[in-house]
Amino acid sequence: MAGIIPACAADRLVDELLARYDKVKTVSCEVRRTSTTPKGKVRSLSRVHYKKPDRIHVDSTSPIKRRHISNGERLYYYVEGDPKGFSKPVDELDEEWLFSLRQVPGTAMKHLFKIDDAEEDELPATEEFPVRRGYRVGEVYVVLSLGPKEKLQQVEYFDSPEMEKRILRTEYRNFEEVLPGVEIPCYHATELKFQGIEKTEDVQFLNMQVNKPIAKGIFDPDVYFEDVEFVGSFDEIYK
Repeated sequence: MAGIIPACAADRLVDELLARYDKVKTVSCEVRRTSTTPKGKVRSLSRVHYKKPDRIHVDSTSPIKRRHISNGERLYYYVEGDPKGFSKPVDELDEEWLFSLRQVPGTAMKHLFKIDDAEEDELPATEEFPVRRGYRVGEVYVVLSLGPKEKLQQVEYFDSPEMEKRILRTEYRNFEEVLPGVEIPCYHATELKFQGIEKTEDVQFLNMQVNKPIAKGIFDPDVYFEDVEFVGSFDEIYK
């Protein structure tokens, strides 16, 4: 771990990055995602509405129609044509669901949540990235790289702090100032190589509207899930 210096807890970069989005209360946008594997490409399109605290509505229209809604107290998920849907109270959701529910759309907050309690290491700067920090989380080592104007431009996952084998890299581009002093990257490019899986993913966030009113009823599951029976686990959906 040569070249790694523990950072002062009071100056943790991850905390500062998370705090940048405190002023974001609502977001509405479109999400276009293209995933590529050796088997081919899959394109998806979704409309997302987000509101603090713990409210979200994701309406995915392709490649399959599915929808999930949280009204702040309970999450509902349903794939069109399935015999049942999945539902749980928000305070009983697993970590991955909570990360997805609470991250501001278009941001890297899901990665930041995962490293929020990890010790922060200061890494040597590069010409491209003058600020870099590392975090050991379980079996992986996560590196944040900031470019000019202190923008988070890259997140990488390695198999060890020696950073010899990279598992995942996401690059963030096309930053849009959605509020004074608040920028969101509207293009994400990800490469994943892990346990024989190879995948790339390009995600665009379009028509971003921040802190605008959201129509009444958007987060009301009764409006969208008429006659759908919900169960508490995915295994129960097809029983």
